[in-house]
Amino acid sequence: MALDKLKDTRHVVIFTTAPAGLGHLRVADALREGFPQDVASFILGASDPTLTYLHRLSSLNPFFRYLQYLVQYHPAIEQIFTNFYRSYLRNNPEETETQLLTLLNTRQPPPTTVVIVATHFGLAHEIAALKPVIAAKMKLKIQLYVVVTDDTFHKIWAVDGADTIVVPSQKTKQLLSAYFTQKGFKKPEILVNPYPISPKLIKPSPQILEQRRQQLDPQQKVPTHVIIPVSGAAVQLTNLEIIIKGLTQTSSKSFHPIVVSKQAPFTKSFLQHLKTSKNTTLFIGMTDRETVDLYEEVFAQKPLPALEIVKPSEQAFKALFTPNEVGGVILLFTEPVGRQEVDNQEFLRRHGLIPTQNESVLLEKNLLDPSPAIDEELLAKAKKWRGLILPKNPQAAVVYMQRCRALGLFSQMLRFTQPEDSELRSDGVARFWQIVNQRLPSLPNK
Repeated sequence: MALDKLKDTRHVVIFTTAPAGLGHLRVADALREGFPQDVASFILGASDPTLTYLHRLSSLNPFFRYLQYLVQYHPAIEQIFTNFYRSYLRNNPEETETQLLTLLNTRQPPPTTVVIVATHFGLAHEIAALKPVIAAKMKLKIQLYVVVTDDTFHKIWAVDGADTIVVPSQKTKQLLSAYFTQKGFKKPEILVNPYPISPKLIKPSPQILEQRRQQLDPQQKVPTHVIIPVSGAAVQLTNLEIIIKGLTQTSSKSFHPIVVSKQAPFTKSFLQHLKTSKNTTLFIGMTDRETVDLYEEVFAQKPLPALEIVKPSEQAFKALFTPNEVGGVILLFTEPVGRQEVDNQEFLRRHGLIPTQNESVLLEKNLLDPSPAIDEELLAKAKKWRGLILPKNPQAAVVYMQRCRALGLFSQMLRFTQPEDSELRSDGVARFWQIVNQRLPSLPNK
């Protein structure tokens, strides 16, 4: 039977995450959505305002952004940071230990095996240090799965003591594996599995594709719905506001922005300005959890969005959806923030899901020309693309989008078909749970 071992009540599944941006929460949510509905699971560590603050600080503050740049792009400095942070996490797990023991001691029937799924390296390191202690105290087995939430290699994701580290590509697996060997750490199993995207947003149908065709057809007067999720760190707000107002000030009313954001002190002014913007819909969450849920709620309504303006964060992996699936918007990427977003963009480029750098430059030049046109060769290639790189200048980005629609580039991209590539499958969540189920021990009948 599919996932038969997971359904045994003597196995317990615990999800751990952290609000360092919304990405870790989204990945945990995607995995939970594919988890059997009739099986109990628990969430640990999904609330940490300090970590949220530090994540935002490193994304916005020039000094801390520079420090982040040094850590990400200078191997020696990254190693110093990794050594310090890894040591800190592994030597200060008391709060996590208390939470885990409390949860497991109150669980009935007493668990035999605990599967812990970590979508953030912080709790992953703490739990890796706690595994032998808790296993001995509770007389049970612990399996720790670490799910890397970008297609990137950061040394801090090398969690020795994990049983399995799951990555989205062979490239990241090789880099991570080489680092374990170099450091002499005991190497866990490193598995390549398609990136876990929300099962709720798969559901293909011809009607979905037709909705998007009408929205992106330059001959139609149907408005193009554009979803714009504001990142957890709320970066690039000034540029986004300019783009939104530019899209809604056209006399044709051809674009309808849908903004999804968390209500927070640093988004208050941005959201207040947008409330006066015409043809714009706001979905505002009061918490990280509510904001993530509201994002998926947009895709449960009609008409579905046809475009999405987003950083190449974990959201870049929505390129694994096809245009006839609920989540299959055409992705329009703003400037990456941090090495992991550059690497995510490179994943898409490596697989041909976005134009090459030269093609992006040529496309931008042609579309922003006073007499815009699209090279026939590029138009033919667009059938293989799931996303485009927006110009850095927000006013230019508005013109770029308008001309992509008017000249039929978006319509051409709707003809996309999924290539045969194991890294580009949209069933990463289902495959993950099959892997977990296979690795659980078979227990005797009760």
